[in-house]
Amino acid sequence: MKFKKPPIVEAWIEFKVGLTDESVGWDESTAKELINKHFADFKQQEFFGLTEVKIDPKTANVLETRRSFERVRAFTEDRDQCVQGGRNLLVYNQIRQGEKEWPGYERLRDSAFDALQKYLDFRTLNTLVGVSLHYLDIVAIPKGKDGKIKLEDYFTVYPHLPDGAFGAISGFRVAMQLPQACKGGNMTLSIQSLPAFGPSEDKGRFSIDWHVTSDGKTHDVDSARQWLEQAHKDLRGVFVAGFTEQGFAIFEPEGR
Repeated sequence: MKFKKPPIVEAWIEFKVGLTDESVGWDESTAKELINKHFADFKQQEFFGLTEVKIDPKTANVLETRRSFERVRAFTEDRDQCVQGGRNLLVYNQIRQGEKEWPGYERLRDSAFDALQKYLDFRTLNTLVGVSLHYLDIVAIPKGKDGKIKLEDYFTVYPHLPDGAFGAISGFRVAMQLPQACKGGNMTLSIQSLPAFGPSEDKGRFSIDWHVTSDGKTHDVDSARQWLEQAHKDLRGVFVAGFTEQGFAIFEPEGR
């Protein structure tokens, strides 16, 4: 199923890698070598570290400061793709820019596994300990003549409060754990309203996060690929079930 107006703004696949005593060291120079050698098109590079401070509880004096390098994040020129590398982490992001057509899940999956293989070869590693799939959607819903939106007209999942005591809802954030929604994994669904751009805005905007994490049985590339296919299928089912017919129609689905 494809959409003429997909709500997606970003999706990413994250791989957690098992380390061994023989693992290649990880610092900023190693991260730069990884990107320059295997991801030459990702020229916009950012580097992130972590600072740990130990403080004497009696005097509040700083006893020790430790700095460590955490990860590199590199973008393509158009910033529509991003690869992130850490000591035992590889993340591949696919980002929608403006009104460009969304490349689709297959492009995300294939690019992510290609990036993973390059990372594993470079790091001389071959064991995975976890995989996750994440989608971020922004849904814009037109307001009624009274300037309000009836959530139940568009969503099947939404906050509901008893009439009277609480009054109207002006904003919300809801997060749910859905352990049975994905075979071999755990799903988290988060929905929140977004601030208006201004008082004249005629649409309400809502951010929806879909996050699926494997149950730890994806120890190699093949099992990770199989799990990811099932996770994507299950996530798509939950996505469809999360909207009413009126809400789903906003995305203008094709071939449903």
